[in-house]
Amino acid sequence: MRPERIIMARSIWAEGQNLKQILEAGLNTNGDGLLIPVPQDMLGNTQLSEEVQSLRAEIIN
Repeated sequence: MRPERIIMARSIWAEGQNLKQILEAGLNTNGDGLLIPVPQDMLGNTQLSEEVQSLRAEIIN
């Protein structure tokens, strides 16, 4: 099953710590609906995998 629509939230990292509000507004009841890119400053991190997994866990919870 695919989501009905996807919103790309590309500038959320510049907006401050409002990730929870963005997730509440954008995700549907199945947890679908947002495409969230990795923050640009995270891409240079030597432990990118761990950082992305941590971000993923924050978004899921």
